[in-house]
Amino acid sequence: MSKRLPPLKTLHTFLVTAEHLNFTRAAEQLHLTQGAVSRQISNLEDYLGYTLFSRQARGLAMTREGEAILPGLQQAFELISTTLQPRANASDALLNIKLPTCAMRWFMPRLQRFQEHYPEQQFAVATTIDHGVQFDQENFAAAVLYCRQPPKGVEAVQLFREHMTPVCIPSLIRPTQPLQQATDLLHYPLLHPSRDQHDWRQWLLQFNGPALSPARSYQFDTLDLAINAALQGMGVTMGDRTLVEEELQRGTLITPFPDSWMETGFSYYLVYPARHRSQLQPLARWLTDR
Repeated sequence: MSKRLPPLKTLHTFLVTAEHLNFTRAAEQLHLTQGAVSRQISNLEDYLGYTLFSRQARGLAMTREGEAILPGLQQAFELISTTLQPRANASDALLNIKLPTCAMRWFMPRLQRFQEHYPEQQFAVATTIDHGVQFDQENFAAAVLYCRQPPKGVEAVQLFREHMTPVCIPSLIRPTQPLQQATDLLHYPLLHPSRDQHDWRQWLLQFNGPALSPARSYQFDTLDLAINAALQGMGVTMGDRTLVEEELQRGTLITPFPDSWMETGFSYYLVYPARHRSQLQPLARWLTDR
């Protein structure tokens, strides 16, 4: 009698943990406790007879055995997803794309121009503040991800790297209080594109040493909201060079410190399962060639 297979949910927990290499982040995505994720991985290791992850101070690292079984399980779940979600004819299919709101100002005009040249392929775009995607659970053919490295098991095309610097409207800067050095930011409201304020902290650390404590500050859930607030004159925000390129060219936004661009190590990627390669490669080429 063959050995009984482990539950699918346990194998899925392994895939999510392999993506994040962190029990806490895997638990957040799976809506489980960290202990429940750890127990499922331990049970799977007991079943297999070898360890899948080595526990380290700053997270997890996959063992050689874990790396060996990962591609096969990814393919198996993709096959299950494909079987349970039959698609229409490839040329007629409506492809759903998951898009973070921060990338809308860059992505949507380019998608519109692409569809003007290739009207036979139709897309539906769903915006989100989430920076992840699970193609085996979500009905998306592609996603734009903001991350350091794209997840394994998918096709990934780097769209652009993130480079950040403070930006604001020209009229915000008072003649009596110019923005000539980073310490001058103490006199202006700072707009934070994330609640943890990491963009500003990293930039200030790189270009000015200790963090500043401005008179006023505002926090937003997304970079796009912070940029829109800056365009309304509410303060100075961190802006990505590519995402605010048009505003900088028009002069509606300026960079008070034009030589102080910070490369964060993050990039924007277009990712999609291999089964959608033929449909999405033309879009990927269009986005990267322009």
